[in-house]
Amino acid sequence: MEFRFQPLALALPGLLPLLAPELLAEGVVHPEGKVYMTRDQALRRAFPKARTVWEMRHVLDKKEKAWLQKQLGRRIPERGYLAWLAFDKKGGFLGMSVLTTEIGKTEPFFLMVSLDAKGRVHHVDVLEYREPRGAEVRRRSYLHRFEGISEKNLRQALRRIPVIPGATLSSHAVARAVQKALALHRLYRHGGTPIPGEKPGSLARLKQRFQRAKAKRRVLPPAPPPKKVPPPRKKASRASGAQAPAAPQAPAAPQASLSLPAMGDLFFVELDGPLPRSARRALASRLARLEARWSLRNAGSLPARFNRLPVGGSLFLSPEEGALLQTALRATRRSEGAFSPIRDSHLPERVLGLSPGRLCRLGPGELDPGAFVKGWATDLLLEEAQRLGLQVRALGFRSSLILRGLGALAVSGSARRGPHIRDPRSGTPIPGGPPALAQAPSALAAELRSTSAYVLRHRRRGRA
Repeated sequence: MEFRFQPLALALPGLLPLLAPELLAEGVVHPEGKVYMTRDQALRRAFPKARTVWEMRHVLDKKEKAWLQKQLGRRIPERGYLAWLAFDKKGGFLGMSVLTTEIGKTEPFFLMVSLDAKGRVHHVDVLEYREPRGAEVRRRSYLHRFEGISEKNLRQALRRIPVIPGATLSSHAVARAVQKALALHRLYRHGGTPIPGEKPGSLARLKQRFQRAKAKRRVLPPAPPPKKVPPPRKKASRASGAQAPAAPQAPAAPQASLSLPAMGDLFFVELDGPLPRSARRALASRLARLEARWSLRNAGSLPARFNRLPVGGSLFLSPEEGALLQTALRATRRSEGAFSPIRDSHLPERVLGLSPGRLCRLGPGELDPGAFVKGWATDLLLEEAQRLGLQVRALGFRSSLILRGLGALAVSGSARRGPHIRDPRSGTPIPGGPPALAQAPSALAAELRSTSAYVLRHRRRGRA
Protein backbone atom coordinates (compact mmCIF):
# COMPACT_ATOMS: atom_id res chain seq x y z
CA MET A 1 0.00 0.00 0.00
CA GLU A 2 1.52 3.28 -1.11
CA PHE A 3 1.09 6.34 1.10
CA ARG A 4 1.48 9.88 -0.15
CA PHE A 5 1.11 12.97 2.00
CA GLN A 6 -1.78 15.31 1.43
CA PRO A 7 -3.52 17.94 3.63
CA LEU A 8 -5.30 16.44 6.62
CA ALA A 9 -8.62 18.14 5.86
CA LEU A 10 -8.77 16.51 2.40
CA ALA A 11 -7.64 13.09 3.59
CA LEU A 12 -10.00 12.88 6.55
CA PRO A 13 -13.18 14.98 6.29
CA GLY A 14 -15.23 14.35 9.42
CA LEU A 15 -13.26 11.26 10.53
CA LEU A 16 -10.72 12.82 12.87
CA PRO A 17 -13.05 12.90 15.91
CA LEU A 18 -12.99 9.08 15.77
CA LEU A 19 -9.20 9.19 15.74
CA ALA A 20 -8.68 11.56 18.63
CA PRO A 21 -11.21 13.12 20.98
CA GLU A 22 -8.03 14.28 22.74
CA LEU A 23 -7.17 16.46 19.76
CA LEU A 24 -10.68 17.84 19.60
CA ALA A 25 -10.76 18.62 23.33
CA GLU A 26 -7.38 20.35 23.08
CA GLY A 27 -8.50 22.44 20.11
CA VAL A 28 -5.78 21.00 17.87
CA VAL A 29 -7.98 19.68 15.07
CA HIS A 30 -11.18 21.01 13.52
CA PRO A 31 -12.80 18.38 11.25
CA GLU A 32 -14.77 19.99 8.44
CA GLY A 33 -18.52 19.98 8.86
CA LYS A 34 -18.39 18.45 12.35
CA VAL A 35 -16.79 20.92 14.77
CA TYR A 36 -18.90 24.07 15.00
CA MET A 37 -16.78 26.06 17.45
CA THR A 38 -13.76 25.78 19.74
CA ARG A 39 -13.84 25.95 23.52
CA ASP A 40 -12.64 29.56 23.62
CA GLN A 41 -15.28 30.58 21.10
CA ALA A 42 -17.97 28.94 23.23
CA LEU A 43 -16.66 30.68 26.37
CA ARG A 44 -16.64 34.02 24.55
CA ARG A 45 -20.24 33.49 23.39
CA ALA A 46 -21.38 32.57 26.89
CA PHE A 47 -19.52 35.40 28.66
CA PRO A 48 -18.87 38.33 26.28
CA LYS A 49 -17.48 40.47 29.13
CA ALA A 50 -15.02 37.81 30.35
CA ARG A 51 -11.37 38.82 30.53
CA THR A 52 -9.76 35.89 32.37
CA VAL A 53 -10.73 32.27 32.95
CA TRP A 54 -9.60 29.55 35.35
CA GLU A 55 -9.41 26.17 33.63
CA MET A 56 -9.63 23.02 35.76
CA ARG A 57 -9.18 19.38 34.74
CA HIS A 58 -11.21 17.55 37.34
CA VAL A 59 -10.72 13.80 37.82
CA LEU A 60 -13.57 12.23 39.81
CA ASP A 61 -12.70 10.13 42.82
CA LYS A 62 -14.88 7.18 43.86
CA LYS A 63 -17.03 9.13 46.33
CA GLU A 64 -17.64 11.97 43.90
CA LYS A 65 -18.53 9.63 41.07
CA ALA A 66 -20.91 7.63 43.28
CA TRP A 67 -22.61 10.84 44.46
CA LEU A 68 -22.88 12.20 40.92
CA GLN A 69 -24.38 8.94 39.59
CA LYS A 70 -26.91 8.97 42.43
CA GLN A 71 -27.92 12.56 41.63
CA LEU A 72 -28.30 11.83 37.92
CA GLY A 73 -29.95 8.44 38.39
CA ARG A 74 -27.69 6.78 35.82
CA ARG A 75 -24.14 5.60 35.32
CA ILE A 76 -21.62 7.99 33.80
CA PRO A 77 -18.68 6.74 31.69
CA GLU A 78 -16.56 9.88 32.14
CA ARG A 79 -13.67 9.85 34.58
CA GLY A 80 -13.43 13.62 34.78
CA TYR A 81 -14.46 16.93 33.28
CA LEU A 82 -13.11 20.23 32.04
CA ALA A 83 -14.54 23.26 33.85
CA TRP A 84 -13.93 27.00 33.69
CA LEU A 85 -14.60 30.01 35.93
CA ALA A 86 -15.04 33.30 34.04
CA PHE A 87 -14.16 36.75 35.44
CA ASP A 88 -14.47 40.24 34.00
CA LYS A 89 -11.65 42.79 33.78
CA LYS A 90 -12.33 43.98 37.36
CA GLY A 91 -12.21 40.44 38.76
CA GLY A 92 -15.96 40.07 39.11
CA PHE A 93 -17.28 36.52 38.91
CA LEU A 94 -19.44 35.93 35.82
CA GLY A 95 -20.15 32.20 35.95
CA MET A 96 -18.92 28.65 35.35
CA SER A 97 -18.79 26.48 32.22
CA VAL A 98 -18.53 22.68 31.95
CA LEU A 99 -17.56 20.60 28.90
CA THR A 100 -19.56 17.37 28.81
CA THR A 101 -19.92 14.44 26.43
CA GLU A 102 -23.27 12.81 25.72
CA ILE A 103 -24.40 10.00 23.40
CA GLY A 104 -26.97 10.81 20.73
CA LYS A 105 -28.15 7.68 18.96
CA THR A 106 -24.83 5.84 18.68
CA GLU A 107 -22.12 8.53 18.63
CA PRO A 108 -20.90 10.94 21.35
CA PHE A 109 -20.96 14.70 20.90
CA PHE A 110 -19.50 17.57 22.92
CA LEU A 111 -21.53 20.29 24.65
CA MET A 112 -20.55 23.26 26.80
CA VAL A 113 -23.09 24.27 29.46
CA SER A 114 -22.50 27.67 31.09
CA LEU A 115 -24.06 28.79 34.38
CA ASP A 116 -24.32 32.33 35.69
CA ALA A 117 -23.11 33.54 39.09
CA LYS A 118 -26.36 32.36 40.72
CA GLY A 119 -26.09 28.82 39.37
CA ARG A 120 -28.71 29.12 36.62
CA VAL A 121 -28.18 27.87 33.09
CA HIS A 122 -26.94 30.87 31.13
CA HIS A 123 -25.87 29.43 27.76
CA VAL A 124 -25.67 26.04 26.00
CA ASP A 125 -23.58 25.34 22.91
CA VAL A 126 -22.91 22.21 20.82
CA LEU A 127 -19.20 22.20 19.99
CA GLU A 128 -19.06 19.02 17.91
CA TYR A 129 -21.67 16.66 16.51
CA ARG A 130 -21.08 13.30 14.78
CA GLU A 131 -24.47 11.74 14.06
CA PRO A 132 -25.65 11.77 10.43
CA ARG A 133 -29.02 13.07 11.65
CA GLY A 134 -30.23 15.21 14.53
CA ALA A 135 -27.88 18.20 14.19
CA GLU A 136 -30.93 20.45 14.66
CA VAL A 137 -30.23 20.35 18.40
CA ARG A 138 -27.42 22.90 17.89
CA ARG A 139 -29.88 25.57 16.73
CA ARG A 140 -29.98 28.64 18.93
CA SER A 141 -33.78 28.67 18.90
CA TYR A 142 -33.79 25.25 20.61
CA LEU A 143 -30.84 25.68 23.01
CA HIS A 144 -32.32 28.99 24.18
CA ARG A 145 -35.12 27.03 25.88
CA PHE A 146 -32.69 25.66 28.49
CA GLU A 147 -31.57 29.10 29.71
CA GLY A 148 -32.75 30.03 33.19
CA ILE A 149 -33.03 26.44 34.46
CA SER A 150 -31.72 25.88 38.00
CA GLU A 151 -31.66 22.98 40.44
CA LYS A 152 -34.98 24.10 41.93
CA ASN A 153 -37.00 24.00 38.71
CA LEU A 154 -34.97 21.39 36.80
CA ARG A 155 -37.59 18.66 36.49
CA GLN A 156 -40.50 20.96 35.69
CA ALA A 157 -38.49 22.95 33.14
CA LEU A 158 -37.19 19.88 31.30
CA ARG A 159 -40.72 18.50 30.99
CA ARG A 160 -41.86 21.71 29.27
CA ILE A 161 -39.10 21.58 26.61
CA PRO A 162 -40.30 19.57 23.59
CA VAL A 163 -38.05 17.23 21.66
CA ILE A 164 -37.13 17.87 18.03
CA PRO A 165 -38.76 15.44 15.57
CA GLY A 166 -36.05 13.30 14.00
CA ALA A 167 -33.61 14.16 16.82
CA THR A 168 -35.37 12.68 19.84
CA LEU A 169 -32.33 10.95 21.36
CA SER A 170 -30.08 13.97 20.78
CA SER A 171 -32.69 16.22 22.44
CA HIS A 172 -32.69 13.97 25.50
CA ALA A 173 -28.86 14.07 25.45
CA VAL A 174 -28.85 17.88 25.68
CA ALA A 175 -31.21 17.68 28.66
CA ARG A 176 -28.89 15.16 30.33
CA ALA A 177 -25.92 17.50 29.77
CA VAL A 178 -27.77 20.37 31.47
CA GLN A 179 -28.67 18.12 34.42
CA LYS A 180 -25.05 16.98 34.70
CA ALA A 181 -23.69 20.56 34.61
CA LEU A 182 -26.02 21.63 37.44
CA ALA A 183 -24.94 18.63 39.54
CA LEU A 184 -21.25 19.40 38.91
CA HIS A 185 -21.83 23.04 39.88
CA ARG A 186 -23.29 21.90 43.17
CA LEU A 187 -20.36 19.52 43.68
CA TYR A 188 -17.76 22.23 43.01
CA ARG A 189 -19.62 24.86 45.05
CA HIS A 190 -19.36 22.69 48.14
CA GLY A 191 -15.64 22.08 47.66
CA GLY A 192 -16.21 18.35 48.05
CA THR A 193 -18.96 15.74 48.03
CA PRO A 194 -22.13 17.56 49.15
CA ILE A 195 -24.06 16.46 52.21
CA PRO A 196 -27.77 15.79 51.52
CA GLY A 197 -29.82 18.86 52.45
CA GLU A 198 -26.78 21.13 52.80
CA LYS A 199 -27.11 24.60 51.29
CA PRO A 200 -24.77 25.61 48.44
CA GLY A 201 -21.38 26.90 49.52
CA SER A 202 -19.92 30.33 48.88
CA LEU A 203 -17.96 31.60 45.89
CA ALA A 204 -14.81 31.42 48.02
CA ARG A 205 -15.23 27.63 48.31
CA LEU A 206 -15.75 27.36 44.56
CA LYS A 207 -12.50 29.24 43.94
CA GLN A 208 -10.76 27.13 46.57
CA ARG A 209 -11.84 23.96 44.76
CA PHE A 210 -10.32 25.20 41.50
CA GLN A 211 -7.12 26.28 43.27
CA ARG A 212 -6.68 22.85 44.87
CA ALA A 213 -6.97 21.29 41.43
CA LYS A 214 -4.19 23.64 40.20
CA ALA A 215 -6.49 25.40 37.74
CA LYS A 216 -4.67 27.18 34.94
CA ARG A 217 -5.37 30.91 34.79
CA ARG A 218 -5.21 32.59 31.41
CA VAL A 219 -6.53 35.56 29.50
CA LEU A 220 -9.44 34.72 27.23
CA PRO A 221 -8.53 35.76 23.68
CA PRO A 222 -10.78 38.46 22.22
CA ALA A 223 -13.34 37.60 19.60
CA PRO A 224 -11.93 37.88 16.07
CA PRO A 225 -13.15 40.87 14.03
CA PRO A 226 -15.88 40.15 11.51
CA LYS A 227 -14.58 39.04 8.17
CA LYS A 228 -14.88 41.48 5.31
CA VAL A 229 -16.93 40.06 2.50
CA PRO A 230 -15.23 40.82 -0.83
CA PRO A 231 -17.40 42.41 -3.51
CA PRO A 232 -18.78 39.96 -6.06
CA ARG A 233 -16.72 39.49 -9.17
CA LYS A 234 -18.06 40.64 -12.45
CA LYS A 235 -18.97 37.87 -14.82
CA ALA A 236 -16.76 37.63 -17.87
CA SER A 237 -18.44 38.49 -21.12
CA ARG A 238 -19.02 35.76 -23.66
CA ALA A 239 -17.08 37.72 -26.25
CA SER A 240 -13.89 37.63 -24.21
CA GLY A 241 -14.10 33.86 -23.95
CA ALA A 242 -12.81 33.94 -20.32
CA GLN A 243 -14.18 31.36 -17.89
CA ALA A 244 -14.39 31.57 -14.13
CA PRO A 245 -12.23 29.05 -12.27
CA ALA A 246 -14.10 25.99 -11.10
CA ALA A 247 -14.76 25.74 -7.36
CA PRO A 248 -12.85 22.97 -5.55
CA GLN A 249 -14.97 19.88 -5.06
CA ALA A 250 -15.40 18.43 -1.59
CA PRO A 251 -14.34 14.81 -1.08
CA ALA A 252 -17.14 12.37 -1.78
CA ALA A 253 -18.83 10.70 1.17
CA PRO A 254 -17.91 7.07 1.84
CA GLN A 255 -20.15 4.51 0.17
CA ALA A 256 -20.11 2.04 3.07
CA SER A 257 -18.97 2.00 6.67
CA LEU A 258 -18.78 -0.33 9.65
CA SER A 259 -18.29 0.38 13.36
CA LEU A 260 -17.97 -2.18 16.16
CA PRO A 261 -17.15 -1.82 19.88
CA ALA A 262 -13.94 -3.68 20.66
CA MET A 263 -11.02 -3.58 23.14
CA GLY A 264 -12.72 -0.88 25.21
CA ASP A 265 -12.80 1.37 22.13
CA LEU A 266 -14.63 1.74 18.82
CA PHE A 267 -13.34 0.06 15.67
CA PHE A 268 -14.50 1.56 12.38
CA VAL A 269 -14.00 1.16 8.63
CA GLU A 270 -14.95 3.57 5.85
CA LEU A 271 -14.90 2.40 2.24
CA ASP A 272 -15.08 3.95 -1.20
CA GLY A 273 -16.90 0.89 -2.47
CA PRO A 274 -19.50 -1.62 -1.26
CA LEU A 275 -19.14 -3.74 1.87
CA PRO A 276 -20.51 -7.25 1.17
CA ARG A 277 -22.10 -9.15 4.02
CA SER A 278 -19.44 -11.87 3.82
CA ALA A 279 -16.66 -9.25 4.18
CA ARG A 280 -18.47 -7.67 7.12
CA ARG A 281 -18.65 -11.05 8.87
CA ALA A 282 -14.99 -11.78 8.11
CA LEU A 283 -13.80 -8.45 9.60
CA ALA A 284 -16.02 -8.85 12.67
CA SER A 285 -14.77 -12.42 13.18
CA ARG A 286 -11.08 -11.41 12.92
CA LEU A 287 -11.64 -8.52 15.33
CA ALA A 288 -13.39 -10.81 17.83
CA ARG A 289 -10.50 -13.31 17.71
CA LEU A 290 -7.95 -10.54 18.33
CA GLU A 291 -9.97 -9.19 21.25
CA ALA A 292 -10.38 -12.64 22.79
CA ARG A 293 -6.63 -13.25 22.50
CA TRP A 294 -5.30 -9.88 23.71
CA SER A 295 -7.92 -8.00 25.75
CA LEU A 296 -7.33 -7.88 29.50
CA ARG A 297 -11.11 -7.91 29.94
CA ASN A 298 -11.07 -11.57 28.85
CA ALA A 299 -9.79 -13.87 31.61
CA GLY A 300 -8.59 -16.38 29.00
CA SER A 301 -6.54 -13.90 26.96
CA LEU A 302 -2.78 -14.13 26.65
CA PRO A 303 -2.00 -11.08 28.87
CA ALA A 304 -4.47 -12.18 31.57
CA ARG A 305 -3.02 -15.72 31.66
CA PHE A 306 0.54 -14.38 31.71
CA ASN A 307 -0.28 -12.10 34.65
CA ARG A 308 -1.50 -15.15 36.60
CA LEU A 309 1.50 -17.24 35.62
CA PRO A 310 4.05 -18.09 38.35
CA VAL A 311 7.71 -17.21 37.87
CA GLY A 312 9.30 -19.85 35.62
CA GLY A 313 6.06 -20.69 33.79
CA SER A 314 5.54 -20.30 30.05
CA LEU A 315 2.75 -19.97 27.47
CA PHE A 316 2.38 -20.81 23.79
CA LEU A 317 3.12 -17.90 21.43
CA SER A 318 2.46 -17.72 17.69
CA PRO A 319 5.23 -16.38 15.41
CA GLU A 320 3.40 -13.11 14.70
CA GLU A 321 2.71 -12.60 18.42
CA GLY A 322 6.39 -13.23 19.16
CA ALA A 323 7.35 -10.63 16.53
CA LEU A 324 4.93 -8.18 18.16
CA LEU A 325 6.52 -8.53 21.61
CA GLN A 326 10.01 -8.31 20.08
CA THR A 327 8.99 -5.00 18.50
CA ALA A 328 7.67 -3.79 21.86
CA LEU A 329 10.97 -4.68 23.59
CA ARG A 330 12.96 -2.83 20.92
CA ALA A 331 10.71 0.21 21.34
CA THR A 332 11.47 0.18 25.08
CA ARG A 333 15.20 0.35 24.43
CA ARG A 334 14.92 3.02 21.74
CA SER A 335 12.65 5.25 23.84
CA GLU A 336 14.86 5.07 26.96
CA GLY A 337 12.07 3.36 28.89
CA ALA A 338 9.35 5.87 27.95
CA PHE A 339 7.36 2.94 26.55
CA SER A 340 7.15 -0.52 28.09
CA PRO A 341 4.90 -3.55 27.55
CA ILE A 342 5.16 -4.21 31.32
CA ARG A 343 3.16 -1.94 33.60
CA ASP A 344 5.28 0.37 35.82
CA SER A 345 8.57 -1.16 34.68
CA HIS A 346 11.11 0.30 32.25
CA LEU A 347 13.06 -3.00 32.23
CA PRO A 348 10.63 -5.52 30.67
CA GLU A 349 13.46 -7.96 29.90
CA ARG A 350 13.48 -8.82 33.61
CA VAL A 351 9.81 -9.87 33.48
CA LEU A 352 9.21 -11.66 30.18
CA GLY A 353 11.43 -13.86 28.08
CA LEU A 354 10.88 -14.87 24.47
CA SER A 355 11.88 -18.12 22.86
CA PRO A 356 10.59 -19.74 19.64
CA GLY A 357 6.92 -20.43 20.27
CA ARG A 358 7.01 -19.68 24.02
CA LEU A 359 6.49 -16.70 26.33
CA CYS A 360 8.23 -17.18 29.69
CA ARG A 361 7.81 -15.32 32.97
CA LEU A 362 11.19 -14.33 34.45
CA GLY A 363 10.05 -12.11 37.32
CA PRO A 364 7.12 -10.22 38.87
CA GLY A 365 5.24 -7.75 36.70
CA GLU A 366 2.05 -7.37 34.64
CA LEU A 367 1.84 -7.44 30.84
CA ASP A 368 -0.20 -4.44 29.66
CA PRO A 369 -0.97 -4.51 25.90
CA GLY A 370 -3.08 -1.35 25.93
CA ALA A 371 -0.33 0.86 24.50
CA PHE A 372 0.43 -1.23 21.40
CA VAL A 373 -2.11 -3.94 20.63
CA LYS A 374 -4.66 -1.62 18.95
CA GLY A 375 -2.08 -0.42 16.44
CA TRP A 376 -1.06 -4.01 15.72
CA ALA A 377 -4.71 -5.04 15.34
CA THR A 378 -5.25 -2.12 12.93
CA ASP A 379 -2.42 -3.37 10.70
CA LEU A 380 -3.78 -6.94 10.70
CA LEU A 381 -7.33 -5.82 9.95
CA LEU A 382 -6.11 -3.67 7.06
CA GLU A 383 -4.39 -6.74 5.61
CA GLU A 384 -7.64 -8.67 6.02
CA ALA A 385 -9.63 -5.91 4.29
CA GLN A 386 -7.18 -5.84 1.38
CA ARG A 387 -7.37 -9.64 1.09
CA LEU A 388 -11.15 -9.29 0.82
CA GLY A 389 -10.74 -6.74 -2.00
CA LEU A 390 -12.26 -3.78 -0.08
CA GLN A 391 -11.51 -0.19 -1.13
CA VAL A 392 -10.48 1.14 2.29
CA ARG A 393 -10.53 4.89 2.88
CA ALA A 394 -9.94 4.74 6.64
CA LEU A 395 -9.67 1.91 9.16
CA GLY A 396 -8.78 1.70 12.83
CA PHE A 397 -9.69 2.78 16.33
CA ARG A 398 -10.17 6.20 17.89
CA SER A 399 -6.55 6.25 19.09
CA SER A 400 -4.88 4.77 15.99
CA LEU A 401 -5.95 4.43 12.37
CA ILE A 402 -4.71 4.15 8.80
CA LEU A 403 -5.79 6.58 6.09
CA ARG A 404 -5.41 6.13 2.40
CA GLY A 405 -3.10 8.85 1.12
CA LEU A 406 -1.79 9.81 4.57
CA GLY A 407 -0.51 6.66 6.28
CA ALA A 408 -0.96 5.61 9.88
CA LEU A 409 -1.78 8.09 12.65
CA ALA A 410 -1.88 7.56 16.40
CA VAL A 411 -2.60 9.89 19.29
CA SER A 412 -1.85 9.58 23.01
CA GLY A 413 -3.42 11.86 25.58
CA SER A 414 -5.65 12.10 28.62
CA ALA A 415 -8.57 14.26 27.49
CA ARG A 416 -10.91 11.34 26.70
CA ARG A 417 -10.00 8.77 29.38
CA GLY A 418 -8.28 10.91 32.00
CA PRO A 419 -4.68 10.39 33.17
CA HIS A 420 -4.39 6.68 32.26
CA ILE A 421 -0.90 6.76 30.68
CA ARG A 422 1.85 6.02 33.22
CA ASP A 423 5.57 6.68 33.15
CA PRO A 424 7.19 3.21 33.24
CA ARG A 425 10.21 4.57 35.11
CA SER A 426 8.33 6.18 38.02
CA GLY A 427 5.04 4.24 37.83
CA THR A 428 2.98 7.43 38.24
CA PRO A 429 0.16 8.54 35.89
CA ILE A 430 0.84 11.57 33.69
CA PRO A 431 -1.53 14.39 34.75
CA GLY A 432 -2.86 15.81 31.49
CA GLY A 433 -1.06 17.97 28.97
CA PRO A 434 -1.54 18.34 25.22
CA PRO A 435 -1.81 15.09 23.24
CA ALA A 436 1.04 13.62 21.19
CA LEU A 437 0.30 12.83 17.54
CA ALA A 438 2.57 10.53 15.50
CA GLN A 439 2.61 9.45 11.85
CA ALA A 440 4.31 6.28 10.61
CA PRO A 441 4.07 3.67 7.84
CA SER A 442 2.26 1.25 10.18
CA ALA A 443 -0.28 1.79 12.95
CA LEU A 444 1.85 -0.19 15.43
CA ALA A 445 4.86 2.07 14.85
CA ALA A 446 2.68 5.19 15.10
CA GLU A 447 1.18 4.05 18.42
CA LEU A 448 4.59 3.26 19.89
CA ARG A 449 5.91 6.67 18.81
CA SER A 450 2.96 8.65 20.16
CA THR A 451 3.08 6.96 23.57
CA SER A 452 6.84 7.45 23.86
CA ALA A 453 6.59 11.10 22.80
CA TYR A 454 3.83 11.78 25.36
CA VAL A 455 5.88 10.30 28.22
CA LEU A 456 9.17 11.94 27.16
CA ARG A 457 7.52 15.35 26.96
CA HIS A 458 6.21 14.88 30.50
CA ARG A 459 9.71 14.02 31.69
CA ARG A 460 11.15 17.14 30.05
CA ARG A 461 8.50 19.27 31.75
CA GLY A 462 9.43 17.72 35.09
CA ARG A 463 13.12 18.60 34.61
CA ALA A 464 12.37 22.15 33.45
